[in-house]
Amino acid sequence: MSTTAIQPQAEMTISISDLSVMADIRRLLKHVKGVESISVRKKKSELDICLEEIDEGKVVNVGSVDNLMQYLHS
Repeated sequence: MSTTAIQPQAEMTISISDLSVMADIRRLLKHVKGVESISVRKKKSELDICLEEIDEGKVVNVGSVDNLMQYLHS
């Protein structure tokens, strides 16, 4: 009977502010021994999130703080 050891896996998250270096970092990581997969997830900017909320109707226009309070209590 043979025994196989299960190697623990780990995940690493790297935040990159300059997207121009992302391709270089991916290329470097592909050559590192033990790296099995690389996935890239681009985070939406605050502006993109706000524009989506406007399109979805999640933004309300009120003229004053008093109108805002009335809106919140209704």
